[in-house]
Formats: sequence, C-alpha cells, structure tokens
Amino acid sequence: MKKFFLKIIFILIFMSGISYSQENFLGKIFKDIEITPSFNYITSASIQLNPYSSNPVESNTVIDLNGGTGFGITLKKGIYKDYLYLGLSSEYVKIIDDNQVQYLFTYDDFKLAKATETIWMVPLEISLYFNVPSFTEDLNIFLGGGAGIYFGDRIRKFYNLETKTNSSRQILNIHTMFGLQYCLSDNFFAAFEVKFRQGEFEVNSSFPTGAVYINNEYYFFEQNLNSKIFFDGLKLSFGISYKFN
Repeated sequence: MKKFFLKIIFILIFMSGISYSQENFLGKIFKDIEITPSFNYITSASIQLNPYSSNPVESNTVIDLNGGTGFGITLKKGIYKDYLYLGLSSEYVKIIDDNQVQYLFTYDDFKLAKATETIWMVPLEISLYFNVPSFTEDLNIFLGGGAGIYFGDRIRKFYNLETKTNSSRQILNIHTMFGLQYCLSDNFFAAFEVKFRQGEFEVNSSFPTGAVYINNEYYFFEQNLNSKIFFDGLKLSFGISYKFN
C-alpha cells in the first residue's frame, strides 16, 4: 500500500536525475524536467458487486462511495519546445465509507448490519501534455490524456468480520485532463489539475465465515466477493511544480 507507493516515488525521483546541475551528458538529458508533488481529492468511487453474475440485476448492482484524499507525484519531460510534454505519474488514494450496510438472512427473516468499505488505489499513468499558447506570461494552460494501470484493494468489515483478498487484477484504462500552472519564480509553479478517468481494477475476496450468531440465531450472508472497483470520480490535484532548467 503506502510502502508500494513510496517505492514508486523513489523510482520517479531517481529518474528525474538529481545530478541535473552537472555540466555533462546527464545534465542535457534531464533538462526541462518538471517534478510536481501534489495533494489530491477524488470526488467519488463505486463498487460493482457481482460483475460476472448471470443474473442481470445482480451483475448491474453498484454501490457508491464517498470521496477520498491522497498524495501523488508527477514527472514531465519536454519533448517539443514548450508545447509538448511526456509525463509519468503515480499517487496513493484511500477511501473509507462507514455508511454501507450488510444484508443478513435467516430462513424466514433478514437483518441489516452496518458495514464499512475501505478501498485504496495506486496507479501508474503515462500522459501526453499540450501547453496552450500563453495568454499571459505567468499563466500556463494545458490539456492532456493518456493511459494507466491501476493497483488496489477492497476490504469490507461488519461486526468483527473482515474480508481477506484472494487475488486482484489490474485493468488498463484511459484518462483525460486539463490544468493550470501559475509562475511563482523562474523554477517554481503553483499547479492545479482536473483529471477524468475510470480507474478500474478487480478484487476477489472472502470473509472467514458465511454466518454470524445473533440473539440465539444464525444469520447467513455471501462469503465470497468478486467485485470491480472504480475510482471514477473527478480527481482534483493541487501542487507545486519545480522545473529543472
């Protein structure tokens, strides 16, 4: 989770070439690289509960989750003048929603229990950015798009039970974005970005049991969960960019 994301950050920072100041071949390679750490807010996410069910009602059942926050890093390298940039980005975002319910059944009755859904995601995205010709000296407007692979997990809890992940599958998705950069100095920029994406991956998980004992009676529930997770809300990013000249 967080350790995995920190490893990605280390790799990205290493790629940016801290030795940019040396007047040598490496200095030329890492010229015009931008690094942007950011604080991110995801407006919403959703879980498709039984995507492979033969019952169309079950396969189309989706629960919506609240938004969540995280942090990220983006590296951009100029590839054509000041207009085109190639970017590599990653982030860590986590959503905890304790307003969910768990259905419990007996042979002639049912009960609703309060449940908590926790999902997290670490994507690895590659993007192409186009800088719109400047309207003012200090303001830069950009558009972009690309593709990414999304790693993540889902944990569902109720009472004293918690799911354990058996397997997960990453899915390739595309994204688009637009944003602004405001010049603070020769090297520093305030950055704002809005990203649209699907952010999809699959998780197969299970509870340790399929029943709970309440008030002298056993209540049953679905033990094995096969779900699709979508971080499909808007991503709003606020950061500070540093450009190596």
